[in-house]
Amino acid sequence: MVCCAAINCSTQPKHGIPMFKFPKDLQRRKIWVQLLKRNKYTPNNYSRLCAKHFAPDQFVLDPRIAASVGYKPKRTDLVPDAVPSKELMSYGTEIAKKKSRDSTAIEKRRRFQVQYWLRTS
Repeated sequence: MVCCAAINCSTQPKHGIPMFKFPKDLQRRKIWVQLLKRNKYTPNNYSRLCAKHFAPDQFVLDPRIAASVGYKPKRTDLVPDAVPSKELMSYGTEIAKKKSRDSTAIEKRRRFQVQYWLRTS
């Protein structure tokens, strides 16, 4: 089963979103892997990235323009030097978000307790 190689992306071909193979050119392939921010990741022949991770200017035909005129291309292609740029996060980023959410909840609870204490005093 082919899935998108980006962290926290479970897009599969059956979802109707185009999937792209990693470039065969070793320099571009290395750039894609670095942008994925995955530790010790090596793509194989079946590794793919979905269209969600590419800006509209990275496609041969801009999907927004095609949709605005009602055109649905049979195949979506990337420009030759395309690089992923959207919604690529690392494990550290995911953990940082959770910590900030927890600290915000604690701060809200403390403020509520102080306000309650001031009202009852």
